Amino acid sequence: MHVKELADITGVNIETIRSYRKAGYLNPSQRSNGYYDYDMESLITLLWIRKLRGYTMSMDQIHQYFYSADPEELLEILSDRRKYILDEIAARELSVRFIDLETRHIKETMSNNLSGAEMMQSIDDKIDIYSLQNRSERFQQLQFSMTPTLRIPQKILNGPITDETIPVQIGLGTYQYILDEHDFKRPDDAVIVPNGLNITQVIILNDFRELSIRDLEPMMTYAKVNKLRFLSDTTGYLMRIEMKHNKTYFHFRIRSCVQKNAIKDPVVLAHSRR
Repeated sequence: MHVKELADITGVNIETIRSYRKAGYLNPSQRSNGYYDYDMESLITLLWIRKLRGYTMSMDQIHQYFYSADPEELLEILSDRRKYILDEIAARELSVRFIDLETRHIKETMSNNLSGAEMMQSIDDKIDIYSLQNRSERFQQLQFSMTPTLRIPQKILNGPITDETIPVQIGLGTYQYILDEHDFKRPDDAVIVPNGLNITQVIILNDFRELSIRDLEPMMTYAKVNKLRFLSDTTGYLMRIEMKHNKTYFHFRIRSCVQKNAIKDPVVLAHSRR
């Protein structure tokens, strides 16, 4: 069969088939006009290569798989690919969980007054890091499951509402269950926002040099009216980055604990039982 027919049957593009032929995996006969005639042997070999590529094998691994006479070596290659795929599945599941969390934040703020404050139940202890230099390589790898956070000290939240400004602290945050899943020890200098009831509001920034205490008035007033005290610094979940009128606006959902509890989110519980 002609290379185009082989490509149509297998779904492998013509240039890839030619590269396999040049590498010696396919051995079609060559006609007098220079065209190659691919037989059933070529078809079966190509389908087998396509299957191995589906296992995420590199061409080097496929070469090793083809030319090895040692079954133990084949088992090792398959075991390596199995572990790689399971790791990829776990990473994708974590990404889906964070997409669900992003979705929850946006839906909750859509249904409420963005300029106001409200109570919310957190899903777990929040672990924030504000000194990001000289961290371990393992910490760097964990950053894909972390989000930018905004820190406001507890004493500011419990203080008077004034026109003063305070410096902005930006860090990275994750949840304790994420650290547990990765067997990652909580850093000694982490800022902990304990699981529990929180007062929350949305704050929009386009300047990270300083923050006006007036911008925190909704949640501070909410606490004072309801005779509540903040038990932690804030954590800020970066909900979105908005480009508007040649400026960049950063939407943070900030919160601070006012009552600790052990209520866990069903998703967190489900994963902690695995």
